Amino acid sequence: MQNISNPFVRDSLNDLGQEPNNGALNVSPDIIPRQESVNPVFVQQNFGEKTYDEDQGQQIEAGEINYVYVRVKNPVSQPFAVDATLYWARPSMLQFPTRWNEIGTKKINFISENILAAATPYNWTPDQLPDVGHYCLIVVLSGAGLPPLPESFPSVEAWWQFCRDHNTVAQRNIDIVNVKADPVEKLLDITNPDNQRQLYQFEAICNVPQGSVVSLFSNSVGISPSIEVRDRMITGTNNGQTLYPHQCLLPANFDGALQLTYEPNVEAQPGDYSIVVKQYLIQNQERMHVGSYTFEYKS
Repeated sequence: MQNISNPFVRDSLNDLGQEPNNGALNVSPDIIPRQESVNPVFVQQNFGEKTYDEDQGQQIEAGEINYVYVRVKNPVSQPFAVDATLYWARPSMLQFPTRWNEIGTKKINFISENILAAATPYNWTPDQLPDVGHYCLIVVLSGAGLPPLPESFPSVEAWWQFCRDHNTVAQRNIDIVNVKADPVEKLLDITNPDNQRQLYQFEAICNVPQGSVVSLFSNSVGISPSIEVRDRMITGTNNGQTLYPHQCLLPANFDGALQLTYEPNVEAQPGDYSIVVKQYLIQNQERMHVGSYTFEYKS
């Protein structure tokens, strides 16, 4: 097994800190978004070594103060001070670190070999939050002897490979959600940041009342075949009905919009309902989740 000598953050619960990490990306359990903060006395108990084998993260709520905790493992017995800088970015901006949005930096001081969370959370306030939708949180560790972060990468795949090759950087895909009961008409960003056209898949997973009507379509030029699912009536309640689980090509450097409309059945019984629109990149017959929008209604 590789000898790991520097503090690190994980890409997934199965990541042991080796370089490269050939497992999952985008699901770092060491980036911990929460809708409520905890008493500083209990930070290590809730987010440190005792819960290291757990993912304590939650979705981010629009219009509210949200809190992000970050934890780091020091695998050696020597003291070490590390700065953990947290950013948010659109998935299409991941290859351009200079265009990420910095949330803040926390210093973590290790006395010896252990697992520590930063003593206080990063406060993500409503005026800092982007619109509802799918984004990425990125944490970058810096300190003596740790590698710097490049200013840019030639492609998103190159950024992902950098994450695999460096255990001092990790990301977590998140949804910023808005809980409301009104009809929805929303334009969602869809992108292809690569300099060549790529194959993507879009789908809307609908857990909504029977008789509700959902549409998913795009007028953006260049999508082949076009996305045209209009006025689809949902035939079951909370059945996870999936609309448009199909694939299409997006042009190089594409930045377009996908329109979601939802008209609830006014006679539906109270309950917890949701629509999740997901975008996947298809490569080598495998798909990677690169974007989504979540609508939730909780009665």
